[in-house]
Amino acid sequence: AIVVNSGAVAAALKPCVSSSRKIELVYNGLDLEKFNLIKPLDLSREFGLPDAPVVLAAGRFSRWKGFEDLIRACAILKKKSIVFTCLLVGKAMPEEKDCEVQLKKQARQLGLANVLFAGWREDVPAIMKSSSVFVLPSHGEPFGRVVIEALACGLPVVATNEGGPAEIIHDKVSGIMVGTGDAGQMADAIEMILRDKMLSGRLRDAGLKRAGDFTLQKHAEQAARIYQQVLGRRDGRAASSMPAGS
Repeated sequence: AIVVNSGAVAAALKPCVSSSRKIELVYNGLDLEKFNLIKPLDLSREFGLPDAPVVLAAGRFSRWKGFEDLIRACAILKKKSIVFTCLLVGKAMPEEKDCEVQLKKQARQLGLANVLFAGWREDVPAIMKSSSVFVLPSHGEPFGRVVIEALACGLPVVATNEGGPAEIIHDKVSGIMVGTGDAGQMADAIEMILRDKMLSGRLRDAGLKRAGDFTLQKHAEQAARIYQQVLGRRDGRAASSMPAGS
């Protein structure tokens, strides 16, 4: 058996896998109790942020992560005179350092003083609990564990409508999906959440409920079932090949 963590990964692997091997889907699980115990971080004290909504994104600075689309969305929101801070948490791997340099250059050229690069952090869930909206602008995220983390922190999510996030989020119920690379749609979705407190509250409540579908317990039970099936088939083949009376 081949175990994958999203239907998107399963679809990508299917042409490469022989029919004799079964692809099994097991979503990643989180320790949701741990997220319940995390306290919000004081973003004003930690980063010197003004008293304004915080649009958060986190991850490795790589081309396919789509952070440049989010920065373009921030420029659109700025032209609409919407007051907010965009906090980008993460860093690039050494071989992709030029991507991080380009993102910072893009923000400067667009005059986005409200886009802050916070570097790599170990306390992202605490930052999530103090933010207003989380954005995942990736171009084909295989799974998107960070989306579930945001939902578990009660943070409304905007994500691109492909890959794992499209399986996690129910559009306009537990989050808002936008077209990949579409900065305009991304800006519109962020604006709706920042302006509409009732919508934000509904997304937060539904997101918390959806996060409950991705527990460690469910992950372990599904993985154990696959092991039992595979070992059972192997035991059956071994038994059938043994001489009578063995």
